[in-house]
Amino acid sequence: MFIPTSTATSDLTGRACTPNTIHWVYDTYMEARSTGGAMVKAGGDSWFFITPNYAAGIAFQRDTTRFVESNGGKILGSRLYPFPDTSDFSAPLLEAKTSGAKILGIAGAGSDLINIVKQAHEFAVQKTMNLAALIAYSTDVTRWGWTSRKDCGCRRLITGI
Repeated sequence: MFIPTSTATSDLTGRACTPNTIHWVYDTYMEARSTGGAMVKAGGDSWFFITPNYAAGIAFQRDTTRFVESNGGKILGSRLYPFPDTSDFSAPLLEAKTSGAKILGIAGAGSDLINIVKQAHEFAVQKTMNLAALIAYSTDVTRWGWTSRKDCGCRRLITGI
């Protein structure tokens, strides 16, 4: 019996599924459907992704792209970044800001997510785009240091978890 407890990829319940696998935690399919599908239905029909270059990040972007496009949305761009060696997200954030996308899909988690959201605030990305964290925890939100959505200047911040 194989019971992964920290593996988010939907491949474990899809193409790599076996009769001996139980997927114990969330997966990228569920996160993509809930965040990507809902955002498009709410008017967020154009996306730009900032994605870590590792399996889970790529799976988050792949699965979210599928739900965005199947609901009539479009992907206007994306930027992969090296993991774990990136702390400066200014270039991908400025690229996202000028893309014309309504949604910034953030496929990174933990300190990457925290840095992206804080730097998005510094570059006023949230003034023209809604931020969609594909996976976030209450501890991440606490580390942003804001007590309300108003404090961060966000129009809307959607989180998968």
